[in-house]
Amino acid sequence: MDGQRSLMMDRRVFIAAALGCCSALAAPSGAGDSGMDEINVLELRQYTLFGGKRETLIELFEREFVDSQSAVGASVIGMFRDLDDPDRFVWLRGFADMRTRKQALETFYGGPVWRTNKQAANATMVDSDNVLLLRPCTAGSAFL
Repeated sequence: MDGQRSLMMDRRVFIAAALGCCSALAAPSGAGDSGMDEINVLELRQYTLFGGKRETLIELFEREFVDSQSAVGASVIGMFRDLDDPDRFVWLRGFADMRTRKQALETFYGGPVWRTNKQAANATMVDSDNVLLLRPCTAGSAFL
């Protein structure tokens, strides 16, 4: 078990590593043509799922929610399996600013993709309210 445990991250280490990766990619505002919109607002979302439903949600996310959110101004930066908890799904979503976040969330959650798939997604979740809303500490920098 100790050998396996050394390969696993606890939640605090994971959160620090994920945010560190985003910060390492930070670029000054107006940093040029990276092909990606600047992300100044980041959500770290952790969902508690019903037993055995994580792979169902991940497949649904990959198939239905990544591109459809990107199309409305929300960037799904990454999806993660918590190695300590098989019933937890963690993901990062970014936005250019709070105005864009509001508009993207209204458009996505009021749109046809969510309307079609929300029952299947919600059927996997015990709790989806564990969300950290983050902004860069350094003025003039962004996550991506």
